[in-house]
Amino acid sequence: MKKLARILIYSIPFLFLYTPAWLPYPHVTFKALAFRAIVFLVFLIYIIFLFFKNKEKTNNFPMIEFLFGGILLAIGFSNFLNGPTPVSFFGTIVRMGGFIDTVFLLTYCYLLTQIFEWENYITYFKCWLLSSIYVFSFNLLYLLGHPGERVAMIYGNPIHVGVFAMFMFFISTFLYFEEKKKIYIMFMLINSILVFMTQTKSVMLGFLVGVIFISIYVLNSAYNRLQI
Repeated sequence: MKKLARILIYSIPFLFLYTPAWLPYPHVTFKALAFRAIVFLVFLIYIIFLFFKNKEKTNNFPMIEFLFGGILLAIGFSNFLNGPTPVSFFGTIVRMGGFIDTVFLLTYCYLLTQIFEWENYITYFKCWLLSSIYVFSFNLLYLLGHPGERVAMIYGNPIHVGVFAMFMFFISTFLYFEEKKKIYIMFMLINSILVFMTQTKSVMLGFLVGVIFISIYVLNSAYNRLQI
């Protein structure tokens, strides 16, 4: 059961790479449902180990869980303060789906903290980076055939692709500082290019703000070393 949970978790970075022709539009919806199904199955396995296998629960509840929880509460509260039903949380399935996805992302992050040790995180991050090569390649081929257009291959939406690429850039940056291997510079490069290929202003802004904070951290670390 524990191995099954790990296999399911490791399948998530590659879940979105395959888009069969028979999938109805939007195919991203089907992939989101698959993500929910995997998270739900892993959560059930975790519950079985917790209650029926006498597995001790670890008190590993990182800050990201509190952040996701706060976002979830803020979204839920704001939905009830919205105007008429057609534009509120209950008005469209897209808004409800976004709220539900946040719940599953919260569960997903929590399960990672319970199942993985630090070494597993590093390996898992590398799996995500491998999938980013596939995403970048397909979007680059699309852009070469459709110059000037916003890329949306694999994820079906430029915003989704941009957010994915932004996270992959910061993951590769983290791994570069962690392992000091130059190959991560390549991942940083291709994912930063992919961010701008999507032409998504909000993602590009978030990317630039993140780069500024990383630059400040690096400069401050270098200054402290010189002081010593």
